[in-house]
Amino acid sequence: MLGEPDAPSIRPLTEADARAFGQFEEAASEQDLDDAYVELDHWAVHGAFEDGRLVCVASMYPWNDAPLADLGALTLQPYRGKGHARRLARAISRHALARQHEPQYRCQLDNHASVAAAESAGLTRFGTWDVVSPDGNTP
Repeated sequence: MLGEPDAPSIRPLTEADARAFGQFEEAASEQDLDDAYVELDHWAVHGAFEDGRLVCVASMYPWNDAPLADLGALTLQPYRGKGHARRLARAISRHALARQHEPQYRCQLDNHASVAAAESAGLTRFGTWDVVSPDGNTP
């Protein structure tokens, strides 16, 4: 994976991309934004563009002091199924690996498209995370 080149439509995002990122957020649903947790100020942020428009974003941040880098990805609804998330997951994973971090792709297990994107990117399930609410019930 490390020697693989990024697709021409994929590149790291910076503060100079704030306007494009803002338009991306406006086009995404609140639920998608909450589930994916992609942020322009994360440790690493990459975007996929189609016809000059930011259509998919992946961001990651190191997990506490561990060598894990938590990866979330979100593709805008009209652009899903075109391989953007797969290519972006591989590109940002290369970024993490080159910096001695192990990418950890995060998604809801009932989000079959996201699970499929992770698998097509060559990632394998390592584990699951159960969230327990403060009242002791799982959400």
